[in-house]
Amino acid sequence: MQNVGALVCLTLVALCGSVFAQDEAPAVDTAPAPAGDGAAALAPAPEAALAPAPSAGTTYVSRGLTVGAGALQVTLPVVLELSKDEMLKPVWIPLDLRFGVTDQLDVFLSHNYFSLPLAFRGGGICIGGKARNCSEFYDNLNLGAEFSFLKKAGIEFSGIGTLELRSLDLRQVAVDLGIGFKYSGGPVAIKAAPQIGIAVNKRDEQAKEFIAVPVQVALQATHELAVLLDTGFFGPRDDFSQEYAVPVGVGPAFAVMPILDVGAEFMLPLLLTGNKDNKAFDTRTLMIYAALRTK
Repeated sequence: MQNVGALVCLTLVALCGSVFAQDEAPAVDTAPAPAGDGAAALAPAPEAALAPAPSAGTTYVSRGLTVGAGALQVTLPVVLELSKDEMLKPVWIPLDLRFGVTDQLDVFLSHNYFSLPLAFRGGGICIGGKARNCSEFYDNLNLGAEFSFLKKAGIEFSGIGTLELRSLDLRQVAVDLGIGFKYSGGPVAIKAAPQIGIAVNKRDEQAKEFIAVPVQVALQATHELAVLLDTGFFGPRDDFSQEYAVPVGVGPAFAVMPILDVGAEFMLPLLLTGNKDNKAFDTRTLMIYAALRTK
């Protein structure tokens, strides 16, 4: 596990070094222009030239980790179970809401367990009842915040904190702490969010510490269409080598409008695991989603 963590850290450091080594942006020329006959030419205002770029970009890969001040983003995913002998048993709706308090600070409400990708199994509303493998109709909730503290030359870092109610009766509660990372260059963006979930009560009834490192690679094929690859590694710190999971999901995200994306993702949630009896291709999900932003 230490080797895996070291590899992730070295990869992030290498990415940061390659970007910061690029040439700095040219300085803004604020010298006054020569005066003409009878009228002085006005130099461009330095404030306008140095104004920061907005948090949200016009394409998927150019959007920041936060949505921007005053913006609300609603993501409505529908996750279909397609596993062998469990077709549509059940169907999940892990609704995700995010609001920009400032350009740097977002607060969010989500329903994915353990910071797993939305297309993973479980979380939010479970449709089908106990006959279709739903233990409860609705029994988990995450409340959190993300603060972007560095954005430069295609690199962005943020801090993430989440209160995870793994059961609404407060029998299983955890606090997730982590760092968000994004690199974008040309048509490609890479995002990662290494986190650790720490159980704060009933530690013998849930994962005491859960390690989550979601990773997403996005390719902007056209201005409207991006192709996404979701993966990472996840598992409880105790017995990680026997219980880890590496999911792989792929799918398109299409900008129907500047404020509306629709997409789909096919995922193999247990493509690699520590369970020797795991049959990777027998466990499958399909997510269909829409993401609406107010600006």
